[in-house]
This record gives sequence, structure tokens and C-alpha cells, in this order.
Amino acid sequence: MLDSFVKDDADGFDIKGFIVELEKTSKTELDFTSEAVNLERFWDNNSGCDYVESPKCYREYTNEAILTEDFVTGHEVGDTEYVSTLDADERERIAALAADNYASQFLVDGFYHVDPHSGNVLVKELASAAGSKHASETAVETPADEQQLLAHSIEWIDFGMTGLLDAQQRQILVDLVSSVVMQDAYSLKRAVLKAAHPKGEIDHGAMLEMCENMCGLYTGADLGDFDLGDLLGSIVGGLQEESYEIEPFLTNLARGIVAMEGTIKALSPNINILNYFIDKVDVGGGIDFDFSSLDSDDLAQLNGPIALELLKFFDSVSRSTEKTVETLYMLEKSQITAHTDLGLEHRTLKSITQLLEYAICVVLIAAIIVGSCLLCTVPLDAAGTTPFLIAFPILGSIGFVVGVFFAYRLRGDMNKK
Repeated sequence: MLDSFVKDDADGFDIKGFIVELEKTSKTELDFTSEAVNLERFWDNNSGCDYVESPKCYREYTNEAILTEDFVTGHEVGDTEYVSTLDADERERIAALAADNYASQFLVDGFYHVDPHSGNVLVKELASAAGSKHASETAVETPADEQQLLAHSIEWIDFGMTGLLDAQQRQILVDLVSSVVMQDAYSLKRAVLKAAHPKGEIDHGAMLEMCENMCGLYTGADLGDFDLGDLLGSIVGGLQEESYEIEPFLTNLARGIVAMEGTIKALSPNINILNYFIDKVDVGGGIDFDFSSLDSDDLAQLNGPIALELLKFFDSVSRSTEKTVETLYMLEKSQITAHTDLGLEHRTLKSITQLLEYAICVVLIAAIIVGSCLLCTVPLDAAGTTPFLIAFPILGSIGFVVGVFFAYRLRGDMNKK
């Protein structure tokens, strides 16, 4: 929180802004009626989700100073001693459950937990959870491998800080992430202009270059190498460096996702929340990023970098016309300038100059030869002309030889070049 108030000027810290924000946050955190509303909304959103729980709020016993809710049992994800007792497969399943639910919160529900650190996500043993909405399910006879999958649920707590995303903001988020993954600077530029605003006049050329640099941070990366939190963080950081005013929803969500990724990694390093993000959205162009249906053998054979490059290729083909139109529009509006190859222009000019020089030489040589031929026919007396070489006028003969000599030299020079 303090980082957002650090400034580059002599004072170094915006103390007034910090106090205002601290007062606002404190009022929200200490007003339990606000948290009660959050509890009820989260409960309603997740009431149909298997193995995802949250405390139920009792509004008749709740006011600004008192919050009455279910007593929760379970172990924090940050309880490393307990988590280490679970086998790797169970930890990975719990991590996948948490990642999938969190992606649903901000993409499907538009209402998400802003502070999902490892202390706010509990691992709950269903067999010991009397009255759990899943208790009856544990009694169902299932194969041994499925019995393990039904061993635990997760429970979310502490709803003092939550976030809201409307449909437009969710679409902006999808556009931002898919543009970076697909290395599409044009789409990223359009999405950025919806999520951030420059303090002065927009320099579209500079913005496009900035978006290309953002995409360049992930050039050559495999799908599994993308961390959603880091990706959003790089976008937010790049915009802050360029002095853009960023919509609060983006910074809050980026902070929440970074915290959630830490929680997930505490359970299993094999789970990437980006996969569950992509599973819930259509990035357009008929492109499907979802590899969740592949079994372990398929995943072992899948070449991530090649798969991603193919996706980029098909996306670039489908969007090529759109990009061309946008570029022409920006050129027409003088929003960008065309950078020409000055070396090519210089070489072209040099070639044209050389051709002109050759043309002038040809004309001069032709004039010398024609003039010499005319001199050769000058009459020696009034009786007529003398067409024989021995009788040629000396000046015409010399001119003819010089013309032929220069014509031969010019031909040789042209053949060399």
C-alpha cells in the first residue's frame, strides 16, 4: 500500500494521500455492516459451487460494531506444517480448486476477494465438517482414487476487502491479457486506452511502441511460463512509468491476483491461474487455449512454444486486415509517422543518378560520332565529296576514333556495374 504513495520529488512521499486512503480503508474495514453485505453476496455466488465454502452471516445479530457469522474450522493454507501432511496430488487438487474458483469470482461473478493471502483461504476436511453442505457427498461410494478427491474443500474468510468488476471492465481485462499472450500490440493499445488515461495529449506512436515493448517482455515464452499477476503487474508498471492514470479496478485486481498466486504456489507449484482464466473466456478468432482436456500423455507430447506460435499465427492472419485499417487510420490522422528506410532511399537515388550519367555520356558520344561522320563528308573541292578513308579530313577522323573509344569504355563500365 505504501508503494503507491511514494513520489519521485524531493518530499518522496504523499503523506496527505496516504492518510486519506488510510481513513477510507479503515472506515470500510471497521464497518461490519459492509462486510456483512460482502459475506452474503459471496455466499450467494458460491452456494452452488462444490467444495467451496464461506461463513454464513446472521444479519439479525450484526451491526456496525458486531459481525455474527458461522464459526469456521479448517487450516490456513499458510499452515505449512498441516499442508505438508497432505500428499502432492491432494495439494495440487486443492490448488486447482482455489485457482478455478478465484478465476470465476472476477470473470464470471464480477465480485472477488481482494486479499486472498494464504491466511484467508482455509483447507477443510470434509469428514470432520459436521453440517457441511458436502457432508452427504462423502458418504457416496466411489473408487479409491475419487475418495481422495472428496477429502477436502476450501473455505474463504475475511471479506472486509472485496472488488467489483462490471462487464466492460471484465472485457478490458480479457483484452489486456489475451493481447499480451498473443503478442498483439495493436489490440493491447486499444485495451490500454480503455483502462488508463494519459495526463496530456495521446502520442499514439509512442503508445504503440510501449505496447510492443510490453509484448516483447514475453516473447518466446511458453504458455506455462505466464504468471497472470506478473503479466498484469508489468502492464500496470509500464503505464505508471509513462505517467498514465490507471483505473483503480486494474490495480486492485492485479494486487489480488498476485496474492492469490502466492496462495496457490504454497499448495502446489504446478498450478497456474492463467489456465483457469483462459478456460473461462473466449479470446476470439476461434482460438482455444484450454488444454485441460488433455491427459498426461498428451501434455507430455505438447510443445508449448510451438503451440503458442501457431496460435499467434492464426490470430495474426485473422486480424491482419483490422491492423492494416487501424495503421492507415492513424497515418491519416497524423497519430503516427511512417519510418522509411533511408538506406534504401539513398541506394535508389544513387542508381537513378548513375543512369542519368550513362544517358548523358551516350548522348555526348553519339554527338561526337555523328559530328565526326559529317566532317568526313566535307568536300575537298567544288567537284564533290571524297568517301575514302585516305581522303578523310583529319579533324573528322580524330573525332570518330575518340567517339568509338569512349563508347567502348562506357560499355565496359556498364557491364561492371
